[in-house]
Amino acid sequence: MTSAYAAADLDGLRVFRSPLLDRHGIAHGFTTRLGGASDGPFASLNLGFATGDQADRVAANRARLCAAFGLEPAALRMVRQVHGDALVDAAALPPADVGCAVQADGLYTSSAGLLLGVRVADCLPVLLASRDGAWVAAVHAGWRGLAAGILSQAVAALAEGSRRPAADLLAAVGPGIGQERYEVSAEVAGGFPPECQRTGERGRPLLDLAAVAVRQLREAGIGDVDASGRCTHAEAEWFYSHRRDGPRTGRQAGVIVAHRQT
Repeated sequence: MTSAYAAADLDGLRVFRSPLLDRHGIAHGFTTRLGGASDGPFASLNLGFATGDQADRVAANRARLCAAFGLEPAALRMVRQVHGDALVDAAALPPADVGCAVQADGLYTSSAGLLLGVRVADCLPVLLASRDGAWVAAVHAGWRGLAAGILSQAVAALAEGSRRPAADLLAAVGPGIGQERYEVSAEVAGGFPPECQRTGERGRPLLDLAAVAVRQLREAGIGDVDASGRCTHAEAEWFYSHRRDGPRTGRQAGVIVAHRQT
């Protein structure tokens, strides 16, 4: 499992990339807050409409993201995230816009040229792909989604769709809140393995979301997994963080594209 993904330039945007997915030629990225049109608490590449930013600026940021992948804005697919365990076929969704009414926390597709994205500001963006890149998925995984088993469901959906065993899939866990900054209640901690938590200075559990995600992906059968090692709460110059900044802040995203078929 890799630690500390390095930042890269993607047509003017600063993103983090998974070395594992890069080795297999999978088009993807974990965006940062840099390179967009928003200002104030949303500065600058805010990709979320729901926290008070101007809609035209968010739309411009999303268009900028699509352009960095050589795609039109209509290629982007996102859902209304609800911290659940539902996944949807992105090919059945309309292009992402302000009024997306489909409630889910994961998307998958084999439709080439669609840009699948999940928005985060401390939760984990998890990207999955078949080794040939023909099938991909993007998953929003906070503690509720992890507890509900959304990652195992995403692995099963991609394995079924690609007709390949889970062991042939790839997974990359993007930036999220780190264990040192993620104090939770004893009730929340009780739903996760003791190996993925420890007691903090205030006597409350500190949960390692990334370790939970990696463990669940491996238990679902995926052997090739890497994780970013980046903390959204600690790295304010790179990331938005709901826990650090409150509800009036932006959203970065994990995005992935199914390979075009030739």
